[in-house]
Amino acid sequence: MCSYIPKDGVTQAFRDNKGVLSPNQIIDLDNQNKYTKFGQIELIGETSLSGAAASIDFDNIQEDVYNVHILHALNLAPANDNQQVGLRFKVNGSVDSDNDYHRAVFTIAGDGGVDDSRDTAINSMMLTFNQGNATNEKGHAIFHMYNLGAFDKVSYINMRSVNQNNGNTLKAQFGAYCYDVTAAVDGLSFIMTNGSNIATGTFRLYGVRFA
Repeated sequence: MCSYIPKDGVTQAFRDNKGVLSPNQIIDLDNQNKYTKFGQIELIGETSLSGAAASIDFDNIQEDVYNVHILHALNLAPANDNQQVGLRFKVNGSVDSDNDYHRAVFTIAGDGGVDDSRDTAINSMMLTFNQGNATNEKGHAIFHMYNLGAFDKVSYINMRSVNQNNGNTLKAQFGAYCYDVTAAVDGLSFIMTNGSNIATGTFRLYGVRFA
């Protein structure tokens, strides 16, 4: 088998080569802390609520290190019934609560109901929809976020979530969001979209490095 190694340095070889790296290139990449971690999911931080809170913030998402961020949100519950847990981005440490987010999300419910939500100017990205707050009405979500650390690109988000609504009906959501601002995102802020408190939840943020 023939392998092509680009001539413009180890970093380019690491990024583009689909064959076999030479021993020297592997050593060089390992010295840069890039070889063994390429493509691996690494935990950045975790927060679990011990009591109700108005917001949960991640202020060090290492956007200069990771090309892709993955959020796992587990056992979410609102303090008030029939509410949404939302996410807003931070730029230069400040939460962007303006209508800078786009949404294209499809929802299907266990009772046969469906909903196609499309927005081009909303002030947050929902993790759960119409969520109940009874004992077993917990919500869970996964967000894949791209370009958060890029100064010259907008950020895109793929999402999947599941929860019981305020009528104890199973709801599943999948779709996408866009943060339509060309700015480096350096933090995350989780809130209730009606301004009340998040009652329970565990938030885990991971990074994936591809360069």
